[in-house]
Amino acid sequence: MINKRSRFRIQCGLPLPEYLRKDARMNDLIVALGLVLVIEGLVWAVAPDMGRRLLEIAAETPKNTLQMAGWTAVAVGVVIVWLLRG
Repeated sequence: MINKRSRFRIQCGLPLPEYLRKDARMNDLIVALGLVLVIEGLVWAVAPDMGRRLLEIAAETPKNTLQMAGWTAVAVGVVIVWLLRG
């Protein structure tokens, strides 16, 4: 997100910080997706029986509980990204 300070840097010809460059933001997204795949893949590679048990438990869990867990995970993720990236 470009704020007043960043606009000033652009107008003065100063370089932007790494995290504000468009290509850096895309790299972060690709890295985040890669980490999700690594974590998901580890569950199935290291403990496939545990993965099956988790799927069975999720199938038996009420929809509202799953939705609440999902929205909680989204909120925690947004807070973590906001704290780290501002």
